[in-house]
Amino acid sequence: MVQSTSDEWLLANIDRMVVGENAGLECKTANGFSAKQWDGDAVPDSYYLQCQHYMMVTGCDIWYIAVLIGGNHFVYKEIPRNEEDIAALYATEKAFWEKNVKGGEMPDVDGSDSCTAALRERFPGGDMEAIALPEAAAGIVTRLDELKETEKNVKEGIKKAQNELCEMLGNCEIGYIGERKITWKTQAGRTTVDSKKLKAELPDIYEKYSKTGNPIRVFKI
Repeated sequence: MVQSTSDEWLLANIDRMVVGENAGLECKTANGFSAKQWDGDAVPDSYYLQCQHYMMVTGCDIWYIAVLIGGNHFVYKEIPRNEEDIAALYATEKAFWEKNVKGGEMPDVDGSDSCTAALRERFPGGDMEAIALPEAAAGIVTRLDELKETEKNVKEGIKKAQNELCEMLGNCEIGYIGERKITWKTQAGRTTVDSKKLKAELPDIYEKYSKTGNPIRVFKI
């Protein structure tokens, strides 16, 4: 972990510093479906900004990013320091530190898992009295319904594409499209415990080795 000498809240958990250069290295893996994001000089935005953040903290001029795509295709990119992007990042990060961390103000909700976890921690529930939601909730529900329909169509499209490729593979378990590797392999069946039968025939054993997880709030609509 590297800490800025000027701002204590600026941290960077870097992978490597490059010997002999004022540069660092970030290592990534990516699945084959994201290969297009790495075409030519392209780098996914989140990774580009991550590298600019590292250069902001360390003072480096260059950050290399190396990625193994689909387990068999290696590429690396050189990302030069960009002072305009670094200035924008610094302003955003400082505002978050001052307003949300030190000021204790919760940031706007987003679609991340960390946001879901934070909401569950902040609002553990338990109040069973129903409430009337604000008018804005109606628009959100409509948007949610539309997104779910889109998700359904996308999932069906993905499954159709997978089935088309499986038909092309036939009995072969490995196929290539250029450097892209596609597999449809036979895996051994999973060994599971019939918990209902175990509970009925050996209830003491079932109780001894059963484990109950922590309660969790579940959203339904």
